[in-house]
Amino acid sequence: MKLIDPVLHLKYIGVSNTEILENIEFLIENDVNLIVRIPLIPGIIATDDNMDQIRKYLMKFEKKMEIKFLPYHEIAKGKYDKHGLKYQMPNRNELSEGNMKRFIETYKKSGFDVKLVG
Repeated sequence: MKLIDPVLHLKYIGVSNTEILENIEFLIENDVNLIVRIPLIPGIIATDDNMDQIRKYLMKFEKKMEIKFLPYHEIAKGKYDKHGLKYQMPNRNELSEGNMKRFIETYKKSGFDVKLVG
């Protein structure tokens, strides 16, 4: 899951998020154990507003799913360079440890099982 705002989702991801949200709702309604992965890209996904929107969206479901936060890094940049491809992600710093901990604690306080992976 990346962005809740449909305009921002289209801008950054290039497609609508309608089908993604419908699929999440379908899976939850059909009692599928769902793990939500959220890439923590500073300034795009890992913003206070977006992270709060995602949290509130997921809280509307009775069943609290597992959340996996994926910290942003530029490991792929070297692979793009190696293959002569243009790395299209703008330069970003990694998310600060303080912000990462704050997001984790906020989601945990809302009843989610949160893991930091990657």
